[in-house]
This record gives sequence, C-alpha cells and structure tokens, in this order.
Amino acid sequence: MRGGVPGSHTLKGSFLSLYCPNVHDMDGLHDTDFSFVQYVTLAEASILCNQDSSIIPFGLPIHCISEWLTREELRNMASLHNIHSTSRDRKPALKALLKNHSCDVCDQHVSLFRSRDVLFANCKQNCYY
Repeated sequence: MRGGVPGSHTLKGSFLSLYCPNVHDMDGLHDTDFSFVQYVTLAEASILCNQDSSIIPFGLPIHCISEWLTREELRNMASLHNIHSTSRDRKPALKALLKNHSCDVCDQHVSLFRSRDVLFANCKQNCYY
C-alpha cells in the first residue's frame, strides 16, 4: 500500500514511541500528535527520512494501521501482504484478516509519521507567502 491516510488521523507520541527505532529520540514528543504520512518499504523510508527530518519511521503493526484505513486501502494492504480476501469482504472482515498477522512483507515496511506541530508550523509559515 502506498500513499497516505487523511490528515485527521493522528496518534500520540506516547503510543508511537513503543514502535520507534532506538535511533530516533522521542524525548519531549510523548504529548505530541503525529499524523500518518505513508506506509513504505525500509529503503523508501530511508530516502524519505533523509529528505525530510520531520518524518519518523515506526514499526507499527498493520492491525493498528487498519483501524483507520478505508475498505479499499484494507484490500490493498491485504493484497500487499498476500492475505486472501474476497470482493465481498467488508471492513470488519478485512480488519480481522490483518489482526495478529506477521510476514516477511511486514518486516520490510514501516509507517511514516510527522509531528502535527510541524505540519501546523509549515502551514502557518506558508500562509505568509
């Protein structure tokens, strides 16, 4: 699955810190809201994080991500992870398929998040131009 989830979906740094690699310092960010950016491969994450230091990768399990995905995004996620689903499967059934799932694809992907404070600051700054 590529692409983002609508910006209204945020998670607290205190929750995300459980899934943060040690190389990223979450001190002072536990009360910060983070917005989902993208679900990408580790290689893509490395490139994107090097281009934008406000993006932080998290090894968030797909069942956590599935809570806010659309039905089509859930179907794409299932397909990416080689999980069989039918065209008749609705959101609850698709979420159930992703629950407790783990595979090689999971190990090669991360979820990218950006601090909402950074988004707000960038928006505010761009408003002046």
